[in-house]
This record gives sequence, structure tokens and C-alpha cells, in this order.
Amino acid sequence: MLPPGWGTARIGDLCQLINGRAFKPTDWAKSGLPIVRIQNLNDPSSSFNYFNKEVDPRFLIGKGELLFAWSGTPGTSFGAHIWSGGPAVLNQHIFRVLINERFLDKTYLKFALNHRVATFIEKAHGGVGLRHITKGKFEETDLPVPPLNEQRRIVAMLEALLTRSRRAKEALDAIQAQLERFRKSVLAAAFQGDLTHDWRAANPDVEPASKLLERLRYERRLGWESAELERLLAKGRKPSDDGWKERYDEPVQLDAPALPELPTGWSWAPLDLLLTALRNGIAAKPDRESGLPILRISAVRPMSVDLADVRYLPKSDEHFPNLLKEGDLLFTRYNGNAELVGSCAVVRGLRCPTVYPDKLIRGRVVEGHVLPELVAMAANCGASRAFINERSKSAAGQVGISGSDLKKVPIPIPPLAEQRVLVDRVNRAFAKAASIDEAVRSAVASIPRMDASIMTKAFRGELVPQEPTDEPASVLLQRIRTERDQPADNEPRPHPKRRRETRVA
Repeated sequence: MLPPGWGTARIGDLCQLINGRAFKPTDWAKSGLPIVRIQNLNDPSSSFNYFNKEVDPRFLIGKGELLFAWSGTPGTSFGAHIWSGGPAVLNQHIFRVLINERFLDKTYLKFALNHRVATFIEKAHGGVGLRHITKGKFEETDLPVPPLNEQRRIVAMLEALLTRSRRAKEALDAIQAQLERFRKSVLAAAFQGDLTHDWRAANPDVEPASKLLERLRYERRLGWESAELERLLAKGRKPSDDGWKERYDEPVQLDAPALPELPTGWSWAPLDLLLTALRNGIAAKPDRESGLPILRISAVRPMSVDLADVRYLPKSDEHFPNLLKEGDLLFTRYNGNAELVGSCAVVRGLRCPTVYPDKLIRGRVVEGHVLPELVAMAANCGASRAFINERSKSAAGQVGISGSDLKKVPIPIPPLAEQRVLVDRVNRAFAKAASIDEAVRSAVASIPRMDASIMTKAFRGELVPQEPTDEPASVLLQRIRTERDQPADNEPRPHPKRRRETRVA
């Protein structure tokens, strides 16, 4: 139900539509008039192609013209825009929307068209990824038409409210950026020793990490010998001497010169020394709707493993060596995004047997000597992260780091008691940041809903008050019809054609 003084009209009765020119790649030039494509409307920073030949005036546009993109990906491509650039030539799949601004406010029409985008997409032809609406279906769509003065009041109110909405979104985005900087500063403070400075002052006699690492080195070898002997005996191969012990691979040495100085009692150690094993994942392609869960590559992000981000393999005993355990470390071995290569996180909260793919690599720490959370935190910041960045290599559009290079990553190790304090304090700080982040994300998600509500109120006539003195839309629409039907002096009068009557409230 429209307010008094409002009317409705077909888009085709309100404007003239001219589609852009169909350019071929061979038409493009390095200079001339820019060719305005849909991506140039959606993203002003997108690059232009150019045209330097004679142009039909129908395809020329200038600053302030109303345009409508009628083809592309639903949700991203369709929509009305007012061109803010200079002289240009219009590409196909975009209408010039020509109106008489004595009767219609151009910005009001832009908002009204965008409010009906969902309707246009419903009427569009094509598949899920690429659709288009025909000119006929576009023209037959009804729009609400208020008096001209009310159109202008609606535009003024919408622009004011949407500006506030945009500024709120920018402020919330800034909070999220600040939270990311906060997390980085917490990790930096942790591994510079600042976060546990007070603890060290209160516990000066704690065993230094150097002693811890000596003991870890001994127990790492002892653990390997025990497991290897068990394996040999299981195969019926009882050793006659200790020669088999020579197969033990000593941990790699630190290979990172000029490492930063650490707090008193801390030591640098290669990742390899801290682990009992480092194992690549499964190369098999997940192709089942159910079965054995296998993590996606996207499941691992810095200090976070999403155990719900899975696909499925057929269940098989051959995957047993790749089953994850609580406390396992997962590293991203390969990714298209270099910033994500080497991302490390700890597996916590397993609820069912789960494996991991070949673009991830699993590490298991020597229990009782180093906390996996400490290793994950260190690997994502400071000199450890810098080493990963330095050793990462690019090939075939993917960036990766080898297991042999991961073993050499330098990790700062505090005494075990300090590790526990450090990890606890970082987790507490991150939990506070996560709480704020959740509230911010909720607020950000509410903004599009509020904007949609504002638009709905605008086109129901509830956003601004009606003025009894405004000339009603019925008069305005009659003027549009009269002008449209009136031929120019040098044109023959058109034959009358049947037209659905414009509805007026």
C-alpha cells in the first residue's frame, strides 16, 4: 500500500535504455576513451581498456550519467551506478538510463533500481555463476514513484543514513585491524620476554632452558631407540649388537645467523630438536560424502585449527599413520597465499578420528619438555616467522616450504615453568581480543540488514513525511507520458499503441 500522492510505473515508461557497445579485444587500445565495464563500476580501482576510434554517440557517457549493469554474477555484478568519471565509452551488458530530470530525481531512481535488484536476478536468465536480464523483463518491472519533491527528500535522508552506516562500518573495520595489531604485539612481547619479565624476577633460580634442551636431546634419542627396537622385534629381527643405533638421525643444527638476544634463561633451538616426528599428509583426493574426515588446507590458520573444515575419504587402515592426536602441531606446507605458508597451530578438541592432507605437515613435540602451544606461537612471529618467509619458495602458482627447512626453524625456548606462564598469558590476552572481535563481527553483519531495512522504509513511504502541498505523482507521470508520446518536429507522429495504465495511489 503506497502513501497518498504516490504512484507506480514500469521502468520502461520512466526512462529510455541504451545498451553499451560490444567491444572485441582487437578493439582495445592503449590510449583513447576508457571503456567502462562492469568491474569499473563495482571497483573504481579496476584498470581500463581504451578505444581510440570513432564512437557512435549512443555509447558515449559523461560524468553524472545513470547506468545499470544487467549481466554477470548475481550479488556482485547487477546494479545501478552514477558514473563519476569523465568522458568514456560504454561496454555491453550495461544500460544507459536516460530520464528527464524535470520529472525524476536521478539518484532516487538509482536507489529504487538497486532496491529491486533481487527481483531482476529472479527474472534473469542463465546459470548460477553468470546471468542476465533481458531489456523487456527489465522494462516491465514496476517502481514506486513519489512526488518529485519527496523523491529529493528521500534521497537526502538515504544519503545521510547510508553515510552514517558506511562510517560505522569503517570504524568497525578499524577495530578489527587494531585487534590484529594487538595480537601481533602480544606475541612480540611474549618472545622478547616482556610478557613474563615479572615472573622471571620472582623466580630467579628456575632451571634454564639450556639444561632442559640437554635433557630433551637425550630423551629424544632414548625414545627413538625404544620405538626402533620395538619395530625390529615385531619383525623378528632381534639385534645382535648396537649397530642399529647408528641409524638415528641427530637433530639438525641451528642455521639462522644473527638471531636476536633472548632473556636470561632462554635458549634458541631448531624445531627438529623439539619434535619426535614430522610427517607429510595424505595425497589421496577426498571424494566421499561421508567417511574418514580429512582437513581442508583452509582448516589451518595461524594458531587456529578448524576441525569442522573437512572433506571425506573412504575409511582405510592405510591412513592410520596420519591420524591426528591432541597436541599435534600442523603446519601449512603449500598455499597460493605466501602469508599462509608455514602457518602453525595446535590440534585441540578432536571428537572423531581425523587425518590431514599432503599440503599440511604434522609435528609432535617431545612431551614433558616443550609445550606445543609455545611452538605454535613462536612459529607465527618474530625470527621464527622471518626464517619461514625466507625459506619459502614459489612454483607453479603455489608457495611452499620443505620439511627439511621447517626442521631448521629457530624457536625461542624459555624454561618449562615459564613456558606455562607465557602460554597462559598469551591465551588470556587472545581470549579478550576474540571476545571483542566476535562483538565487532556481529555488529558488522548487522549493517547490511539495517541498510536493507532503511531502503524498505524509503520505498514504502515511511522514511520521510509526506507534504500535502507536493504535486502528486499522477500529474508527474502524466507529464512523462505526454513528453514520451510527443514526437519531435521532424518526426512523424507514432501510431498509438496499447499500454498498461500506470497505477496511482
